[in-house]
Amino acid sequence: MWSIAPSIGAAAAFSDGVTWAALPVLMSGVMPFIIFLASFYDQSAKWELRWYDYVCGFISLIALILWKITHQPALVVMFAIASDAFAMLPTLIKSWTHPETETPVAYLAATIASATSFFAIPVWKFTEYAFPTYLVVTALGLFLIITLKS
Repeated sequence: MWSIAPSIGAAAAFSDGVTWAALPVLMSGVMPFIIFLASFYDQSAKWELRWYDYVCGFISLIALILWKITHQPALVVMFAIASDAFAMLPTLIKSWTHPETETPVAYLAATIASATSFFAIPVWKFTEYAFPTYLVVTALGLFLIITLKS
């Protein structure tokens, strides 16, 4: 889910005429997907689903279905952000309870990469700045949590 929501948010932004500013948003969806795929090949990787993972996944799925019904780019971006936020909750909880299992530099890099979107925004409208702003706040928050709790 954490890779699907940014991809949908980027697609909505592209459909609203956003160009380069949506590329970091799209890439923020590609990287979790690559990590997800790599977890199947790394024998030392382990993850288990808990009840809140299912709840967050369900809420994310509902948000994605709702945006599909609206056909409004701004609403699509809002639903994609909501979906991504719920999909991010298990990582936030894990980062808080087991910060040693996360790599803070990855979230710092994600913060910087997401912030590059702001340099490509020609017209400041919601579909251009909303998802990058959310990504910067989220990645920076995770970086700070992991760094300060370690």
